[in-house]
Amino acid sequence: MLSAQSLGNPFGVPDAPAPVYVEPVVAEVSEVYIEPPPAEVLPPLPFRVAGVLESGRRWLVQLERSGENLVVEKGETVDGMYRVDGLRDDQLVLTYLPLGQQQMLPTSAEE
Repeated sequence: MLSAQSLGNPFGVPDAPAPVYVEPVVAEVSEVYIEPPPAEVLPPLPFRVAGVLESGRRWLVQLERSGENLVVEKGETVDGMYRVDGLRDDQLVLTYLPLGQQQMLPTSAEE
C-alpha cells in the first residue's frame, strides 16, 4: 500500500533530513610556552698534558689521550674538534670548534 509520504517518491525512499547547522567552537589560548632546546655543554677535555717543550718563541705540547700520544703546536686542529690556540699562564688554550668556546688544560701536574 502506498503511503502519503511515498506518493511523491516512486521508489519509496524517504527524503534526507534537512542539514543541521552547528556553531563552531573556538578555543581561546591565552599563552603557549615552548621550552627552548637545552644549550649544548662543553664536553670534558679528553686530553692531559704529558709534557711541554719550549724553544725560543716556538713550543710543542705532548698530549695524552687513552694511551695515545699527540704532539701539537699553536694553530693545529686535533680530531677536527679542537684547535690549539696557545699557552697562557701554565695552561694550554684549546677551542672546542663545534661550539666555538675555549677550554683551558693545565700544563702542570697540579690538577
